[in-house]
Amino acid sequence: MIWWQAGRPAVADPPVVEDLGQVDPQTAELITRTVAEVHAHPRDADRRGKLAMIYHANALLDSARPCYEQAIALDRRNPRWWYHLGHVRADLGNMEGAIEAVAEAIEVADPDELSAALHWRPGLWLMRLGRNTEAEAAFRQAIRAKPDDPSGWTGLARALMGRGAYQEAADLLESKVIARRPDYGYAHHLLGTTYQRLGRAEEGRRELARSTDSTPILNDPWHDEVRAYAAGFGPTIQRARRFFDLGRPDLALAVLNGLRESHPTNPDLLNNIAEAHFAMNQPARAREVLQIAVDRNPRHFATHLNLSLAHEQTDDMRLALRHADEAIVLNPTSGSAYLQKGRLFALAQNYESAVEQLEKAVHYGVVKPDVLIMLGTMQGLLDRWQDAAETLTRVTERDPGNIDGLVALARARGELGDLGAGWSLLEQASKMSPGDPRLNAAAARLRELVQTPAPRQ
Repeated sequence: MIWWQAGRPAVADPPVVEDLGQVDPQTAELITRTVAEVHAHPRDADRRGKLAMIYHANALLDSARPCYEQAIALDRRNPRWWYHLGHVRADLGNMEGAIEAVAEAIEVADPDELSAALHWRPGLWLMRLGRNTEAEAAFRQAIRAKPDDPSGWTGLARALMGRGAYQEAADLLESKVIARRPDYGYAHHLLGTTYQRLGRAEEGRRELARSTDSTPILNDPWHDEVRAYAAGFGPTIQRARRFFDLGRPDLALAVLNGLRESHPTNPDLLNNIAEAHFAMNQPARAREVLQIAVDRNPRHFATHLNLSLAHEQTDDMRLALRHADEAIVLNPTSGSAYLQKGRLFALAQNYESAVEQLEKAVHYGVVKPDVLIMLGTMQGLLDRWQDAAETLTRVTERDPGNIDGLVALARARGELGDLGAGWSLLEQASKMSPGDPRLNAAAARLRELVQTPAPRQ
C-alpha cells in the first residue's frame, strides 16, 4: 500500500468558513455536514463541487472559488465546475478569468451538454469589458445553440446597440423576440431605446411605456443548480421567485412548501404560496393558506389584500369587501387596496362607489393604463365625460399606442361635442391596428352624436 499511496498527489483540505456564527443557521448546518462528507471522501470531485456550490449559492465567494478549483483538480473534464468557477470569478470582479474558465467549460463539454448560457453569459462579461465584437460572436453562438431562448437574441441586440447598429437591433428585437413574446418588458425597453436613437421618438415612448417589467429573462439551467443550494428563509424565497419569473408556479410552490414545516405561520411565506395557487388557478387553495396567515397575523396588510382577491374569485363578495376594507385600515395610503375595493364595486355595478375608490387608487400612485381606462370608462357611465376625458388623456400621454385608451378617449371627446377630435383619435387607432373590432362601437356612437351634437358634461 505504501507505493500506491506515494504515487497519488496529496489532496488539499476543503476551504472552511472561519465564523459560521455569522451565517444563517440552516446554511451553517448544511456547510458543516458537507465539509464532513468531503473529509470522508477527499478524492470525490462531486462532493467537493457540491460544497463549492453551497458556498457559491450563499454568497461565500472567497470559499467557493478555491473549492471549485479543487473540484477541477480532481476532475478537469466536468464542465460545470469550470462554468461555476467562471461565475464566481466574475462576481469577484475578474472578468478575464471568468471568460477563460467558461472557455474551458465549452472545451471539455460534450456537445449535448452545451446550453445557450455557456455562450451568452461570457457575452455579457465581454460587453462589460467593452469587447462588443467578441460579445456579438458569443451571442450568435448562443442563438445557434438554442434559437427559441430570448437570452441570446436580447444579448445580440445589446451588442449591436453597443456598436451603433440601431436599425439592425430594432429589426432583430421586433422579429425574433417581441413577435414571439409580446409581453416581454425588457425587449420593449431595448426596442424603445433603439427607436429613440433612430429618431423615432413617439414610437420609442410607446415601447418604453410597455416595458413595465424591464428585467431580462436569463435561462441558465446550470446556474439554477447552484441556486438550489441557497439555504435559509430568504434565499429559498428568492429561488421560488425565480420560478415565478420563469412562469413555473408549480416549481415555485414545491420550493416554498419546503419551508412550511419550519415557518408554518410566516405571512410572507404563506402569501407567496397563495400567489402560486392563484397562478395555477386554485383560488380556494390560496384562500385556505391565507386564512392561516390572517388568523396568526391579523394586522398583515398583504394577507388581507390577497384574501380579498381569493374571496372574490371564490364568489364571496361580502368577505372580499371586508378584507379590502381591512387592508385600507392597515395602510390608508395604499393605492392597490383602493384599486381592489374599486374593482369589487365595479363588479357589483355600483359605479359611483367604484369611481370614488378608483380615484383614490390613482391619487395614491396606481396609474397603470388599464386602471385609468377602467376609471375613465366608469366616469363615462356616470355621464362625467369631462373627468373621463382628463383621465383617458393620461393614458394616451403615457402610452400613445394604447388602442383601448384611444378608443375610450375618442368616445369621451365625442360626448363632449368635439367630434373632430373623436374621429381623429379613431383614425389614429385604425392606422395602428387596421380592422380592429374595438373601434366599431365608438365609431357607431360618434355617428349617432352627429345627429345630437350637444355637449354632455
